[in-house]
Amino acid sequence: MRRFVSKGVVPAMVLLALALAFSLGLIACSGSTSTSSTTATSASSDTTAASSDTTSGGTVSTAAGSSTGSTVVQGGKTAAEWQTELPGLQKAVQDNPTDLTALQALAVAQYQLQKYDDAAATYEKMLAVKDEPLTHNNYGNVLRDAGKNDLAIAQYQKAIAGDPTLVVAYINLAVMYSTAGDLTNADKVLSQGIGATTGDDQTRLKAVKEKLDKPATTTTTKG
Repeated sequence: MRRFVSKGVVPAMVLLALALAFSLGLIACSGSTSTSSTTATSASSDTTAASSDTTSGGTVSTAAGSSTGSTVVQGGKTAAEWQTELPGLQKAVQDNPTDLTALQALAVAQYQLQKYDDAAATYEKMLAVKDEPLTHNNYGNVLRDAGKNDLAIAQYQKAIAGDPTLVVAYINLAVMYSTAGDLTNADKVLSQGIGATTGDDQTRLKAVKEKLDKPATTTTTKG
């Protein structure tokens, strides 16, 4: 999976934010159907969890990130398996262009195969059928992994505007800012989310904010 940081020395706080995002399962793509109650890239309470992805059925499963070959498992399947399924998924959408479940299944497969432009187009179709905050979040994940950071940020912002309690959108957006070195906006986003949520969701956001607020520590080696 791509990381969107500039070349050279990566600030310690950026590394912290990325590590935190991975631990919460927030730095992979794509999501549950927009009609599902399961949150895409859902924040896990297990802070040792790997990055997560959601299947077309709307349940959370682990993903291995970008594929470098057909033997790499992504979302529980190899790249070759995703490729084999792709024509059938495309046919299902062709037969019923407004079926959100079929569209989501296609988007996930396209993402897993790193066909980011195709996945983005599929999410655009989903939004045309039904404008859902969760779909904006998932679309943002595709744009993020395609390196289109400004567009990804805009989608996360739309997700939050549509559902001020959507925890993953706050954290995805905060990570985008922190990886760009904009810790001020990252902190503001998390504070906004904390003010809009309650219970476990608020606790997750507070944990992220606490990590970002802690002074970064670095070690030096005498040479």
